Amino acid sequence: MQACRQLGVALAAAALLLAAAPLPAAAVKPISDWVEGGVATHFGGAQDGMDPSSPSFGTKDGSCGYGAISKDRFPYFSTAALAPSNRFYTADALHGCGQCFQVQCADGRDGVCKRDGAGAPLSVLVMISDSCPECGSDHLDVQSLAFAKLADPGVGRIGMRYRRVECAPPDDLKVSVMDYRGAGGWLRLAIDNAGGRAAVASVAVKGAGGDWQPLHNSWGATWEAASAPQPPLSFRITDDGGEAVEAHDVVKQAGGIAGGADGPRATFAAGVQFSITDPAWGKGGGGGEPKVTAFDGPSSQSDPMVVDSSTPGADSSSSGGSSSGHKAAPGAGGGGSSSNGCRDVPTPDGYSCQQQKDWGKCGQDFIKTNGYCKCTCGGNGGSNSSQQQQQAGSGRRMLRQRR
Repeated sequence: MQACRQLGVALAAAALLLAAAPLPAAAVKPISDWVEGGVATHFGGAQDGMDPSSPSFGTKDGSCGYGAISKDRFPYFSTAALAPSNRFYTADALHGCGQCFQVQCADGRDGVCKRDGAGAPLSVLVMISDSCPECGSDHLDVQSLAFAKLADPGVGRIGMRYRRVECAPPDDLKVSVMDYRGAGGWLRLAIDNAGGRAAVASVAVKGAGGDWQPLHNSWGATWEAASAPQPPLSFRITDDGGEAVEAHDVVKQAGGIAGGADGPRATFAAGVQFSITDPAWGKGGGGGEPKVTAFDGPSSQSDPMVVDSSTPGADSSSSGGSSSGHKAAPGAGGGGSSSNGCRDVPTPDGYSCQQQKDWGKCGQDFIKTNGYCKCTCGGNGGSNSSQQQQQAGSGRRMLRQRR
């Protein structure tokens, strides 16, 4: 009888643990192929002297112009910044703003990637809210809470792969108005909470009894008109795939909004949304927005921004290694190890320790001072300390720019 009671307690405890584990996104719909050999760092955490649960950089005043992003609504602080040289940045007039990406840990160092129950490395879904001028072309700077779902933030820098995917917010598009001086006055706004392809290609406005007039994309995801029509204001919003949706009589008030780019905004529900193939939540998905808060610890709620190998469309069975034609990502197998089990910490420029040795770089101060490539370069021949690994991959404070 005692054994039965103990078994019952153990099973109940296991059930509680399972209930507390964040569940993954419902589905992933890829838009692009995987880009291999990428690098991820993180912003807004301890390495920046900040609390990762508080707004910073891309969740506060990112170059896309979304303003402060709430932890409790899509994308739940799961944001990232693209480099100006990134292919998705250069291919889009809005420089990737609002697009979503699946980022999967693909780091060759033992124990770096967090894994699911099947042993596959986890992915996170992120929305682009900022730019990273000092990042390399396939380097994404990810908010610290989102990075922590891939790897320990203390690692700082990991190898990864990424691809563009559909965004799946739980509710409709939102028109976030920064300035509106009434009919004939200045109008400035952003389109938030876009689903599907999510890249807004054009916005037009129409007033009472008027015709559609295009808005001008001034910077980031911000759209403006020098002379607003007579309210109520309706909007026609088109994505980069050509899908157009019309939101009628969205703004009914006659001006009076003057928050500016960094001030308070008036947000209006559009009542429409772009097509979402596999909505993770909301209409056709989970029956409304999940009651969640920031995903910065154990939670009894599901985490719609986490992807594991059981998620439809996750493609987690692939190796995730660097493909032909790409340099090995820093920390993604570029370091190597010697026969005595010593493991190198590679340099953060993406080249392997063997390449550094072949080029005669082992004696340079930046390699010796930071403890890079000790095994290959014939340092102390032992394993590198965790402090050295953190130095090799520490995140950096990002510079924010607006056009």
